[in-house]
Amino acid sequence: MNILVIRRDNIGDLICTLPMLRQIRLQYPQARLHVLVNSYNAPVLHGLDYIDQVHVYTKAKHREPGQSLPGVYWHKLMTFLRLRRARLDIAIAASGGFNKRAVAFARQAGARRIVSFAPDQGAVPAYLTDPVAPPPLHTHEAERMRLLLSTLGPLPAQLPPPRVQVMEDERQALLNRYPELNAGQPVIGCHLSARRPANRWTQAKWVALIHRLADRGFKVALFWSPGASDDPRHPGDDELAQAIVGATPAEAVIPVHTTHLRALMAGQACCQALVLSDGGHMHLAAAQGKPLVAFFGDTDSQRWHPVGTEYTLLQPPNGQVSEIDVDEVEQALVSLLDRTASPS
Repeated sequence: MNILVIRRDNIGDLICTLPMLRQIRLQYPQARLHVLVNSYNAPVLHGLDYIDQVHVYTKAKHREPGQSLPGVYWHKLMTFLRLRRARLDIAIAASGGFNKRAVAFARQAGARRIVSFAPDQGAVPAYLTDPVAPPPLHTHEAERMRLLLSTLGPLPAQLPPPRVQVMEDERQALLNRYPELNAGQPVIGCHLSARRPANRWTQAKWVALIHRLADRGFKVALFWSPGASDDPRHPGDDELAQAIVGATPAEAVIPVHTTHLRALMAGQACCQALVLSDGGHMHLAAAQGKPLVAFFGDTDSQRWHPVGTEYTLLQPPNGQVSEIDVDEVEQALVSLLDRTASPS
């Protein structure tokens, strides 16, 4: 049996799909499991040996400098020709609801059966051979993926936790650049960036938290999205990180400048716990089993909270992360560390 899972969204979406992928392998050990992803989220899958083949296409908005638009579309065409040659039995449009583009990809790949959530309204398209009833509004994304498996056989009561794989050479390469991460002092990761304005904590509060963590004997590994804030393609937080480093004790802060996803994952692997906002980086850390203090602004925390790890979720009633108090974060982190401490 040849099975294709299509996940064309962001990093967190793909991580919430990992339990489904692992369950397919457990349920169909002899099947050939293909996964179609985009170049932005593909690094998440590196090292996951239960996937037989990863097919990667590039979205036009993600093309690199010097990469032509015709070249992007040509590569995408070749990807779908390879998928058609695989003679797919089943394609799963792994989106949290009916996604017309993902279903179109399944059709272009030539799958005999197409699994997807049905549209919320209107008739089910005739080409959707295995429709699944739309889930309730606040259903977690990983649970939505479990429900899509209902067309493949008995529905498992629960799925394995999402897990990513950080290679030892990746971790060692990062430690070679930042040996302070392995100097014997406990390290707390703080990730400054958040794509949604409502999910952003303030510079002053990050500075205050870092001072308090230093007073408690922690090193702080500082992570952020690289780049200038006015970069039209990939706006980053270089200026914010520089300002925070300049306002905190040099001996307490390790500014970990990561330019690609795998380096960020290796940096997270060196942390005892992390403080960060909802986003792909949060799900990456959760998929390494790292304890988290997670900020949520106006996003649906029932649908997107971390899975597979211990966490404390902080979400103000007004949906603005900037309103979260430093005392609340410090207390949440201390309590989380006590809760997850290994018995002596």
